Amino acid sequence: MELLSRARLSMYQSNFGLARQDVQIARDLLAAVRPEAPNSLAEDLEAVLIRLDLTLSNLPNFPVAASDDLDIAWQVLLSGLPEVTPTVSTTPTPATTVSPSPTANTTFTPTPQGTVQPSATP
Repeated sequence: MELLSRARLSMYQSNFGLARQDVQIARDLLAAVRPEAPNSLAEDLEAVLIRLDLTLSNLPNFPVAASDDLDIAWQVLLSGLPEVTPTVSTTPTPATTVSPSPTANTTFTPTPQGTVQPSATP
């Protein structure tokens, strides 16, 4: 997804060389993952690979068509990704707080140097 997103940005900036490079790397990675993917995901990956091949064949001569194919590949890949649910710990962690305990009958008086000295009150 990162490579395809970066390729999309490069396409919008008319940097077709960098876009082509990112699309090719993403295509190679997805092609390597496809044989080991579950059937439902493998079908989506096949559709993405077809669109990425079209993107590569259209760059740099037909950037609009390449951009459309790249957007479709990005959307198919996004819709086919399994949802990631965060794991939540059920064991609560106690929060430690330290509260100051005032000393009875203690007041603070300033000294001429600007420092504070404790003094006992009767």
